Amino acid sequence: MIMKSHGFTLVELVVVIAIIAILTTIGTMQFAGYSRKTNIENQTRKLYDDIMEMRSLALYEKRNRGLRLSASSYKLYSSETMSVNPVTTVNLTTPITYNSGSDIIFDTRGLLKTVDNSTICVSSSNDASVDSVVVSMTKITLGKLDDGASCVHDNITSK
Repeated sequence: MIMKSHGFTLVELVVVIAIIAILTTIGTMQFAGYSRKTNIENQTRKLYDDIMEMRSLALYEKRNRGLRLSASSYKLYSSETMSVNPVTTVNLTTPITYNSGSDIIFDTRGLLKTVDNSTICVSSSNDASVDSVVVSMTKITLGKLDDGASCVHDNITSK
């Protein structure tokens, strides 16, 4: 008697479903890590762009400009007076830390007025290519914080 095969056996279907489940699980874990890395990089670049814009506006408009940091947000001001309402408030998805005071002020020449160096870092260890911003008297740079190090200029590799 000859049997004609018109389908798959139950064992074949279970094996295929198991392989699909394993691959889906691996893909989901990889995507979550990639998504976190991208969010940290985007947040760091947005902060960098906003600080650069504040500096450029201070220079262009010949008016002091300020930025106030907190762990979960930062606020942009149209002057160095930070008792008024901010022009913009940006909420952060990943908390930040900073090594100097919470205020960054640029003078009318676009120079940092408040402190010599201000370092801003994402609070957690991560795989992002950039996760910190260093603001010095004359320049602003993106960087990567060394693993397990504190948020200071010496522990950041410029990118």
